[in-house]
Amino acid sequence: MKRYFLYLIYIYVLAGVASSMLVGCCKDEEDSWDHPKKELNRTLIFYMVGENSLSYFIEEDSTEIANGMTSLPEGCRAVLYIDDPKSSRLCVGTHDHPVETIKVFNRNVCSTDSAEMEAVLSEIIKRYPAKSYGLVLWSHASGWVFEHDQQSRRVRRRTFGIDNGRRSSSNSGRQMNITTLAHVLSHHPHFDFIFSDACFMQTVEVAYELREVTDWVLGSPAEIPGNGAPYEYVMAAMGALETQPNLILEPYYNYYTVGAGHQEYVGAVLSAVKTSALPQLAEATRLLQRRLLAGRNLLDCSTVQRYCPVNGSEYLTEFYDMANVFYQHASDTEFQEWWKALQIAVPYRFISPRWTSSYLSRPLQVKDADHCAALSMFVPTQFYDDLGWMEDYHKLQWYKAVGMNETGW
Repeated sequence: MKRYFLYLIYIYVLAGVASSMLVGCCKDEEDSWDHPKKELNRTLIFYMVGENSLSYFIEEDSTEIANGMTSLPEGCRAVLYIDDPKSSRLCVGTHDHPVETIKVFNRNVCSTDSAEMEAVLSEIIKRYPAKSYGLVLWSHASGWVFEHDQQSRRVRRRTFGIDNGRRSSSNSGRQMNITTLAHVLSHHPHFDFIFSDACFMQTVEVAYELREVTDWVLGSPAEIPGNGAPYEYVMAAMGALETQPNLILEPYYNYYTVGAGHQEYVGAVLSAVKTSALPQLAEATRLLQRRLLAGRNLLDCSTVQRYCPVNGSEYLTEFYDMANVFYQHASDTEFQEWWKALQIAVPYRFISPRWTSSYLSRPLQVKDADHCAALSMFVPTQFYDDLGWMEDYHKLQWYKAVGMNETGW
């Protein structure tokens, strides 16, 4: 632990030097949005919300992105919106031009406020037009679960992002609901992919909410390392005009499973969801769930693969693997028919035998990778109903799409 702490200090100081070099290139704020730049094939947008406990890692990852610029294809640019304890700022780079900080906001932007996110994305897209866009969402997250204000009878939970608003590393701050995120993104050009470099975001509920704003949803149903994606190895695939999700996820997976990654982390669970195939997956799921959950039936998931090790949490669900739920509860014939729809909707799955859980400070095991989707789902229980979670779940499009509203839940 002491060695790991010293490593964090080293990385933070080193990355801080790199960051100060970028800020040294900063242009005058009023001059930075004078007119749109030339339209390129692709603009990569990194929306990095790090005014929280991940502030140590946002510096490291932004430096990795800067180092990976030379691997970007011609006709691609990367725009980084970075919000951390230092400042809220925008940085831009291409294959031929190193990353430079082109704007430092003169106020503390709340990056998890819908209006602020809307404004930032609008400025980026106006200033840096492209034929296609890719979006990276970088922060804390916990899937579809909703945030509630302090006056609510329910606890606050991480959804996407945490912005503490105090220029500190505290995790006490405003978050963004997935339904709100989808609404904001619907106001902008369609994204070729949305990659969540954040924990627990690869849930079927999240993917279904985002199906109208992107072709591909990429991420992990489990915890990811604080270091996140190894951007030097994935920038080329992210910048390619034709998105090939496997070429983005495979280097990420290999980095943490074949010894290239940091020693403190072991393994990764990642997948890519093809959003155009989600309606068919929803229909196949509807046929199973209406029977399995009818009359508020409770499923015994004690042996089902789960991606969150915390029992009875008021902050996180168990994040059960979607395929493993139905493999254990549906008939063989039912599962095989459903599995066909799953393979079309989730054509790329990378599941290591184990991955690291920071909650337990040790690796967790994947019990049956052959019958896992690397895509999680929520399974209702009375415990979560008592907490008000089902009331939140009713707001999700997936809830009605799979006939959950017909089960009594």
